[in-house]
Amino acid sequence: MTISKIIAICMISIVLASCSRPQDKPPAASGDQPTLESSAVQSFSGNKAKQNDFLTINKRLDKDIYPMDSLLVGDQLWYVEEEGIYSYQLNTNELRNEIETKGFNEIRAFNNNIWFYFQQLEGSDDNNLSKPLVRYDTKNEKFISYSEKDLRLGSSLTLYSDEHTAWIGSDSGSISIDLTTNKVKNRYELDEVTSINGNQRMVYFGKRDGSIHTYDKVAHQFGQLQTTEQLQGAQIEELRWFNGKLMVIWGDSDENTGVSLFDETSKSWEEFVQQDASGYVWSDQISSFQMGLLTEDKGEQLVNYSWIESSESLEKIYKTSFVVIEDIATINNRYALISAFEEGVNVLDKSTGEIIWKSADIDSGTLHKVRDSEYIMISSKGIYDILINIDFDDIDSEIIENEGDPAGITMSNYSNVKYGFEIDYPSSWNISEESLAGDGVYLYEEDGNDIRTYGGYYPLGDGIDTSEIDEAKEAGIQVEEIETLQGIKGYVFKEKDSGDNAVMHYIVYGSEIRVQLYAAVTSTFYSKNRELLLEMAKSIYITD
Repeated sequence: MTISKIIAICMISIVLASCSRPQDKPPAASGDQPTLESSAVQSFSGNKAKQNDFLTINKRLDKDIYPMDSLLVGDQLWYVEEEGIYSYQLNTNELRNEIETKGFNEIRAFNNNIWFYFQQLEGSDDNNLSKPLVRYDTKNEKFISYSEKDLRLGSSLTLYSDEHTAWIGSDSGSISIDLTTNKVKNRYELDEVTSINGNQRMVYFGKRDGSIHTYDKVAHQFGQLQTTEQLQGAQIEELRWFNGKLMVIWGDSDENTGVSLFDETSKSWEEFVQQDASGYVWSDQISSFQMGLLTEDKGEQLVNYSWIESSESLEKIYKTSFVVIEDIATINNRYALISAFEEGVNVLDKSTGEIIWKSADIDSGTLHKVRDSEYIMISSKGIYDILINIDFDDIDSEIIENEGDPAGITMSNYSNVKYGFEIDYPSSWNISEESLAGDGVYLYEEDGNDIRTYGGYYPLGDGIDTSEIDEAKEAGIQVEEIETLQGIKGYVFKEKDSGDNAVMHYIVYGSEIRVQLYAAVTSTFYSKNRELLLEMAKSIYITD
């Protein structure tokens, strides 16, 4: 069964018109929640917990909504439906029809921009839009529309953008747009592009034939990845970032579906392939992903698959009774929320595959994480709060502080003008104002965690000063070398590890300045966010 057939099932069933995939989103500010109606939640015969002991559901907005896609950015929930682009403020419960442009079914956020467009991977493109692309500039709080006359790419698009440039692909070709002038910069002879993603150094273009082309933003050169045999001839449906690796979601003409991970450093691949099945993939923040699969001979299945550092991949396949799984969101290492057609909201114990809780309301929708204990669900019947009523300290020490691994985390970029450097950080972090000296900012300062970045010049005439690294080595501290995405050498060492707290230094040396990412954090935070901190250090870009 193809993806388009699954979409058709969703539409015929009059549920959400798109089985959107959740992404980790920035948290909204807390506030008083509506009182729970006693009839809103029921006990489930298989529950291990008493009624309301695990989670409760509050209805925030009672309105018929048929969103084609939705996205949570900060405290603002965006969605697109037939009547245009909407935003819903979590803090004020204000719903606004932002713009009446119709026909969009995709929303993506990169850096300080939110993009709205139409994409169709299969079937004919009958969505003739005069303005097929809209951008919302979050810094200046304004919408920018791009006309088909300027783009000349048709109505079905895919894109990725950084702070300055957007790369847009379609069946008919690819272009880049300068976000300062909003003009097309370049046109590329690269067609049948189905997904684009990138990082500070590279842009990746996935195609219908399974090939992945690259664009080096520093060298301004195109190239092509050496992919696996499984990917050859398969259609690439989506490119994402997962555990700092490029995640490739694909399907082929033999009804096989798969997920492949590409490691930029080692140039190696890892793969998961499910034969005679098709479905959707959901990735989470704890080194695993889930797949809702429709198989010809086994019906509906849910696959939980993990890549955990250097250990072997862990595969678990659960047989489920769900007709259509709308969405999945991870609570922690053990539990996940499942939104399913005619089954409402369910809690899955991933260690056993057992559904331990389900809601009474036969409603389903797309889930968005607000914080560890709160999710937002947008459905055809309105917008809901889902509140997790458990103490994470008491569940097998499975504390998820902040976002964890960098998989699927929406990142923002801090740029320091005085010393000429940049660094990526999770958009959910409320960074401080720049210091009076102009050398950096506090990136994260909560719950006893102190993460900051700053830069400075070397002593005049002395050249590169690595005294901190030399002193650490002399003190017997293990110092490891790293390489940034820019190709500059850096170092990382742990100054302190008391068991309860850790102090980490990530230092990158340019020709004229040094840039440091400093993290004094709890041991729990570090264990959950070690990979995220390393990826942030590798994102340091020096412009001197």
